[in-house]
Amino acid sequence: MPLRPGLCMYCPDDPFLVPNMAELFRINSWELVPAARPVYDVNITIGALGERHGPSWLSANTLSLDPKTICVEFNETGYMEQLNSLGFEVIPLHYASTLAFGGSFHCSTVDVHREGVCEDYFPNQIPGY
Repeated sequence: MPLRPGLCMYCPDDPFLVPNMAELFRINSWELVPAARPVYDVNITIGALGERHGPSWLSANTLSLDPKTICVEFNETGYMEQLNSLGFEVIPLHYASTLAFGGSFHCSTVDVHREGVCEDYFPNQIPGY
């Protein structure tokens, strides 16, 4: 989850699904930080076949308001502490009721239009990818 230009948080249980993804971040000077483990076990069943995806890495599903301000599920105290230590102003909000649908802040608020200029955060590319 890119949190701001130059900083990416990743799930330490399943860090990179695409070969060389970490290298793409590194050659573009991004800091890669393993996310704090979820502390709030929502014990939900999601997915078409009822499989459980938990405890719930949906904890990292956040909403960045700007490069310094981020909304996080109220119960994810460990993640909020980690984000504070990385210089973020964290806004804790009760949002756990959306987790049963398989998403949280980012999934339910994803923008379709954003004002401002388009920036290239990955000017350096890996040849062949």
